Amino acid sequence: MADKALCSIPDCGKPYCARGYCSTHYKRIIQKGYKRPPTAPCKIEGCGRFSHGHGFCIKHYKRYLKYGDPLAGSTDWGAAQTFYEGLLTHTDREKCLIWPFYRNWTGYGQIRRNKKLYLVSRLVCVVVHGEPPTPKHEAAHLCGKGHEGCVNPNHLAWKTSAENNADKVAHGTHNRGQKHPFAKLTNAQVRHLRETEATRTETFEEIGARFGMSGGAVRVAIRGKTYKDA
Repeated sequence: MADKALCSIPDCGKPYCARGYCSTHYKRIIQKGYKRPPTAPCKIEGCGRFSHGHGFCIKHYKRYLKYGDPLAGSTDWGAAQTFYEGLLTHTDREKCLIWPFYRNWTGYGQIRRNKKLYLVSRLVCVVVHGEPPTPKHEAAHLCGKGHEGCVNPNHLAWKTSAENNADKVAHGTHNRGQKHPFAKLTNAQVRHLRETEATRTETFEEIGARFGMSGGAVRVAIRGKTYKDA
């Protein structure tokens, strides 16, 4: 009587089930998507997972296919938390400390806690300077580089919204007028509209139609309620 076929994985020794593998290794292929069973560790130092393709585990292999670099596109679990804990004792008061992980569309660093994203600067400000005087106080960047991802605890302080906005004007980082990402007019165009206000023949709505904006937005721009720097 012929010997019963065994799993083709070296040193497995379990009975053959399908495609040359035992039930354990066959399920791994079906459930985890391995094209072939892992027989060697991922060649990324410190990974510890089994290889899947090109010598990389499935996580690093997918990054390799998408970005051309197995280490690009993401970070290891816990890396952001480790960096966060380290920055709390950061002593350099001069240079900005840039958050190297996820940043929102305005450039401010964020970290996930209990499935929610929080501003790193606010969390740091609470730890270093205590709770804010009021819930409306903001974690202001004295360096003016919050939009560039600075999280240096020595560059943070609690300020009111008015104080924070005044700092933005002083730093030149405010988004008023033509600096706003959705601005339809330049400062020069607003100045021209104001200078010709007395002799204009178009209505606000007609002017707005030329620039893709409402007549009301044109009105407040001409009267100085917006575009105050024009």
